[in-house]
Amino acid sequence: MILSHTPGGRNGDDAKDHHRYRPAHDSIKAQIEDRGFTNDGEYILDLIRRDQARYSEIDAIRGELIKGEQSGEQQPFDSDLFKQEMAAKHARKAR
Repeated sequence: MILSHTPGGRNGDDAKDHHRYRPAHDSIKAQIEDRGFTNDGEYILDLIRRDQARYSEIDAIRGELIKGEQSGEQQPFDSDLFKQEMAAKHARKAR
């Protein structure tokens, strides 16, 4: 198990180390059982994949924001006109 305890930890206080990591160990064990993972490594890989996907999405949003900032002077936005245009556009599609 990835979070198994190694005797003679950095400060030599095995009991103290054991109690420090116990909540994380119990949480991982519960996730493995509840979500159908085979072992802790499989669970950790799933966490890494989800973390990478999240950062990919953040990077894409950041890129779009930068593009928007670099696209030039902002134009005033008329929300009423926008709503009218969208209503007209979708009314045409419904016909």
